[in-house]
Amino acid sequence: MKVLYAIRENLMRRVATIDQTAAAIEAYGTAARASTRAGDAHTAAIARTNAGVAHMDAGNAREARKLLGNAIAVFEQADQTDMALEARYNLAGALVRDGELGEGLAL
Repeated sequence: MKVLYAIRENLMRRVATIDQTAAAIEAYGTAARASTRAGDAHTAAIARTNAGVAHMDAGNAREARKLLGNAIAVFEQADQTDMALEARYNLAGALVRDGELGEGLAL
């Protein structure tokens, strides 16, 4: 019986994590759109970076790649090298998860 309770607890924890990830994706998307409408490209890029990481957690590496690539372009245009580097690090992870090991390592 203890094993069944442990399995149930683990399953419930995973479902909660999936729900939290979906909520994070939605919240970051909302933040990115609102920041873009307000003309705040920097904050929108931060939101897209975070959304990209959440998409990776959800197993959607392709969407993560798109969002992180966009964020990198904004950060590089604004000469924010630290932020661009962080987004590149996350993009490398998305590429590897998407089966692009060579491209991910090259970043």
